[in-house]
Amino acid sequence: MTLDRDVVDAAGRHGVGIDLGAVRSPESRLTLILDRRTYRLLGTRDSSVVHFTDDATGKRYDERAVVVTAILRTAVVPTAGKAP
Repeated sequence: MTLDRDVVDAAGRHGVGIDLGAVRSPESRLTLILDRRTYRLLGTRDSSVVHFTDDATGKRYDERAVVVTAILRTAVVPTAGKAP
């Protein structure tokens, strides 16, 4: 695990990133983004290398795909499946 002092979630909020490293594969990185003061989970950043081959040329390409999320609202509900 590593610490990144400034990571931005999908809503544009800055926080502390805890990089959990290669969770699913050696080429992926999962980072939890936490509020600097409260350590509340703001969102995640998921980065993976994607491999694909061009059908016409047979050339292999590697690209990095990044998915960033933001948790905008949380609530306690009376039962599973109920909206707040």
